[in-house]
Parts: sequence; structure tokens; C-alpha cells
Amino acid sequence: MSQDDGVTIDGGADFLRRIASHLQAIHTSPVRLLAIGSLTWDDSPRVSGLDDNHVRLLANLESPLPPITVHAPTLAVIDGAHRVRAALLQGRERIPAYVFGGSQDEAFLLSVSVNTTNGLPLSVADRVSAARRILAAHPVWSDRAVATVAGMSASAVAALRRRATPAGDRPAVRVGRDGRLRPVDRAIGRERASEFIRANPTATLRQVAAAAGISPATVADVRDRLRRGVDPVPRGRRAGECRMDRSAPALSRAHEGPDGEGRSLAGLTETLLRLRRDPALRFNDTGREVLRLLSICTATAQRRQRILTTVPAHCLGPLAELMHGYADVLRQFGEELEQANGNPTAIPRR
Repeated sequence: MSQDDGVTIDGGADFLRRIASHLQAIHTSPVRLLAIGSLTWDDSPRVSGLDDNHVRLLANLESPLPPITVHAPTLAVIDGAHRVRAALLQGRERIPAYVFGGSQDEAFLLSVSVNTTNGLPLSVADRVSAARRILAAHPVWSDRAVATVAGMSASAVAALRRRATPAGDRPAVRVGRDGRLRPVDRAIGRERASEFIRANPTATLRQVAAAAGISPATVADVRDRLRRGVDPVPRGRRAGECRMDRSAPALSRAHEGPDGEGRSLAGLTETLLRLRRDPALRFNDTGREVLRLLSICTATAQRRQRILTTVPAHCLGPLAELMHGYADVLRQFGEELEQANGNPTAIPRR
């Protein structure tokens, strides 16, 4: 564990930011010829076994296949098990390989990560098994951090965590994909933010977010609640409190905040419909463009369950990366809109 400006960084979770550099280093290293008989598959994430049809397909190819990747200390195959089996069918005794010298845990994480996108992707069963192992080895990793490596949705990882670990045994904090610790109980982060805002009223959203360990969007909601003189923690979010009755009308929850406890899709859709009726947006080109883009966001949110269940498994990881990336961009845009709303004269006009 290390400290960075008072925020704890978990060395294992930091691997998420090192995957790309690991791959670059591996693929620029010298290729070695390794004896196939010396290789092992003991730590493979492919618990469902190899696909014989894919092996035969590779064995019948005339062009040479890319080098495999092997863990140097154990000679375990990290990437390329099907290529190894194909080489055996071709009667070969050696195979070109890149060598990775990291720890066994890093080798497994790297194997899971590359096999969710490259070659024949891991099956759903393989991904679930890998996610369970990652959760057991790194219980403080956030659901999204585990999902990024395993090529699953964060909600699926959360369900695995709930089934595997009693609530009382789960860590009070988790490490996100950025390596920062955040409290599992979001009420704690909101309370920290409210205290920081009271002590530093001119602090920016990002300064508060860094101090409280929450997102800038959540900080904006906390600041708005403080301005209105209401509790910075929405009803039902403090430890021991019951959550708000979900059968209540969506309008009463439409603006509860960005943590998932409010801002329902119904509430967001209502806001969009109200903007659609605004002539100031409807009758100029930029306004119509904004409404079209927001309509696409709404349609995506409404169809997310169908997307989750019908998109090819090997596309889930890249799609998750895109969605998280766009979410970060949109949160920053929301912060800019929030700041412009507080100071309209600062907006450049053309």
C-alpha cells in the first residue's frame, strides 16, 4: 500500500492502469522459441476447456500465427492456449513466445484481460469464474474495476460479490479503476463533501471530489442540497435507514442525486420532455442537435438490458470501457454546465 495526497492506493488495483504498458512491453520484447512440452495450463482462466473446433481451424491455417505469451517463472500460458494445441496437431515441438516476468497474480489478471478481447474470447462461465477469483484475491477492488478485467458488467460483479460475501464481512472501502479508495457507504463520502464545502466554500467540484473520495457529479448534488438547506445524504442512504419506497411516483425521486438512489430514468425522461417543449431549444440548430443527442442517451438507457443480453460476449469489455469513458466526459461536461449556470456572463457568445 502507498499514499498519494492522503488517498490510499492498492498495489494490486494499480495493475488496471498497467495492463496497457505490460502489453506494450511484452510485444516489443524478443520472441523466444520454447519447447511445447515445458508449457503448463494449470492457471488458465479457461475453466470450460479449449474449443476443439477452433484448435483445428488454427491448425489448418497456412500463415504463421502470432507468438503466444508465457509467464516466465512458471511457464504457464497466459495467451495462446489454442495456438499451442494447434502447433501440437501440426507436429511441432517448439513455438514462438513472448515472456512476461510479473507475479503469478498479475499473470492471471493479464490472461483474463487479454482473453476477453483477443482470439476466441472467454466464455461467460470463464468470466464468472475469473471474477470470483479476482474478488477473493482483491476484495477491496470496486465492482467496475473487477468488471473491467473480467469483461463483465459491474452489476453482474456486484451480484457475485453479494452471493459470495456476507454484507458484514465486506470491506468498508473499495479501490476504483483509478486506484483511489472510496467508501462503500456513499453517505460517508457525502458527509465528508458537505464538511469540506462548509470549510472551503470557494472550492471547485474536483477539489471537493478529491478530498471526499466521491465523483464531481455527486459533489454538485451535495452542494445543491446544501444551498437548499436539505440533508446532503438522500433519504434512506444512511446506515440503518430503509431505502425510499420504490413504488412512490418517479417525480418525487427524479432529482435525488447521481449515486443511483434517485435520478430515475423516468425522472430524466421527464426533464428531456420538458426541454423538448422549450421553443428556445426547438427553434435553433444547436438546440435541436442537443435534443437529438439526449434522445439517443435516453434510448440507450431504455434498451440497456437488451443490449446486455444480446451483444456478443467479446464486445462487452470494449463497450464497458466506452461507456465508462463517455460517462467521465459527460460528468466533466455536467460540471462545466453547473459552473456556467452559476455565472452565465462567463459563457463566450458567438
